[in-house]
Amino acid sequence: MDELPRGNISMKIFKVKLSDAGAYKCSLPAMKKEAEVELIVGQSAVIGSDQPVKVLVSDDIILPCHLEPPLDVTTLSVEWRRGPALVHVYRNRRDDPVSQDQNFKGRTSLFQDEITRGNISLKMTNITEQDAGNYTCSVPKLQRSSITLVVEPKSALGFIIIIPVIAVIALIIATFLKYRKIIKRKIFQMTRQSSEQCRVSDNEEKQSLNVMSRLPEKEKIPQQQNSSPDIYTVSGLCHHDQSTAASTNSSLTFGNFLQNKDPNDAKLRRRPLSVPTNNPADT
Repeated sequence: MDELPRGNISMKIFKVKLSDAGAYKCSLPAMKKEAEVELIVGQSAVIGSDQPVKVLVSDDIILPCHLEPPLDVTTLSVEWRRGPALVHVYRNRRDDPVSQDQNFKGRTSLFQDEITRGNISLKMTNITEQDAGNYTCSVPKLQRSSITLVVEPKSALGFIIIIPVIAVIALIIATFLKYRKIIKRKIFQMTRQSSEQCRVSDNEEKQSLNVMSRLPEKEKIPQQQNSSPDIYTVSGLCHHDQSTAASTNSSLTFGNFLQNKDPNDAKLRRRPLSVPTNNPADT
């Protein structure tokens, strides 16, 4: 209004719609003057999805579709079709279930709060294998867009999940067998080393017994009947198995006996030990 005194009689239109397109005439009857203006409303593109939309049986899915640039389609009609069948119809500011195909009744809906921003995506619930196919999203006087829906059975996903699970289990088993083999090898090495040590000890003990057997009878230490057996004998310390355990028991050597007994022991004093020497007088 502030511009009228200066002769500016321009008109501003808010929230332009497709229906606003056309020729407009501005006239001043008192001056018998008029002017005509052609309004061209640019059309928005209907954009769907170039990639197939995949879903499992009995799940819900959203088929994407929107207008670019965004356009309020509240006063327009929106149609979703699969072939000739009407999947969902929106007109007169509400859904129209009357013309909807029976196979989709109660399972489809639009996002009512998003329609003003050009979002006309379709939500479908409780998907069946029969729902697979090509869907078309369209707005009258605008182009349309197609979306492909692929429905997969539940077992397909289960098979996909089982494959990596089997791979993980196989990896765990292989790792276990590998370390088990390493542990067995270490145990075998330790057992062999222990056996070699026992064999060396047995040989030393046999050599000591051979030395004792060569000594004259008077130089051997007699075993007292009343003395404790552990004074003169000891069981072998290394045995490879039970079959050889009895054969490895042996008497203490002469040196071991002196080493393990107290030199002040009365029995030792009563039986002094003599070391054989080569005396020329004896010969």
